[in-house]
Amino acid sequence: MSQEHQGASGDASDDGMDCYLHSISTVQKAQSSNRKYFNCIVQGNDRPVRAVCYSPEKRAELKALAATKSPVKMRNFKQADTSDDIIITKWTKMTPLEKDQITFPYSDELAASTSGEPIQLSAIHNLAGEQLICVRGEASSISGIKMVTTQYSGSTQKQEVIIRDPTACVKVVLWGRYVNSLEINKTYLFKNLRVKVTKYERYLNTPRKDDFTATQYQEFDTPLVPLEEDVNTISTFSGSILGVQRASKSLACVGCHKRSVNVEGNKAVCQACDLSQIATRCPSFWSVRLLVKPDESSKNVRLILPSHMLKKFVAITGSLVELDTISEKDLVFSILDCCCKKFDFTYDNIGNEITNISLS
Repeated sequence: MSQEHQGASGDASDDGMDCYLHSISTVQKAQSSNRKYFNCIVQGNDRPVRAVCYSPEKRAELKALAATKSPVKMRNFKQADTSDDIIITKWTKMTPLEKDQITFPYSDELAASTSGEPIQLSAIHNLAGEQLICVRGEASSISGIKMVTTQYSGSTQKQEVIIRDPTACVKVVLWGRYVNSLEINKTYLFKNLRVKVTKYERYLNTPRKDDFTATQYQEFDTPLVPLEEDVNTISTFSGSILGVQRASKSLACVGCHKRSVNVEGNKAVCQACDLSQIATRCPSFWSVRLLVKPDESSKNVRLILPSHMLKKFVAITGSLVELDTISEKDLVFSILDCCCKKFDFTYDNIGNEITNISLS
């Protein structure tokens, strides 16, 4: 559910939000519903945020306001419960303001990030999540490739790269066909990387639908910042499984592929797109929470074993289980049968999700 707002971050009060508008996108169609929308960046007083509008008829008005670089007061908008994203509705009202009616200036740095020209890596901390930007950086650290399961692409390849320029180090995540496309210590011009913002970090992602290119470019004339290895969030250790906290299975919709299917008897209904389907045809995904004892530490670690890694776990341990039909109780017992075995765990220490597992 989203919440109705008269004001939000920025110069906000009961009568609206003072802001500037940037980067009005073209009208697009949502993948799951074919609903038309466009997005933009709203610059408030404290930080920029992404805004989505499902009323394409408002695009011309917002684009004109953005082009003038004039401040506006925004009223009657919504804000999602799970993110800072603003939702602009057909009832949202935009009122132009005079420059002396707003307490903060138009951000040239934010405007530059939407121009298509490369920006400094240090500027990423002042941008809105989901922005598409162009940067220049040296590929200073390149990880191995791992397989992960995503909501839209199923099982796909992922690779992490640390890039740097004279101002900052930033992590770039390459997905799918873009893995192994960079060479270590080469400088590139990256076009259409997406800014991702989590509770713990900001990083850059190759986009799922937009075009992305990485072209070798001239090296920097000034010294680069020192390489920050701790930008990489991958950790590895050897240890054994102490126990299973929880094992849960979800079903994915055969239409929109979201894991939001409720089952009643043999009928399954997707809560995201309302598609009714046969439950046995829905792909199943497991998530298992483990308590693990590292060999060289007295502190236990809680890790998440995702569905594709659970399949590998079953294969390397020789467990005779069918993941499509096994019950949660029996799956827990089969994992506990392996508590005497030693494993090498590789995991993302932000979400504590296992990205690779093998027998020691």
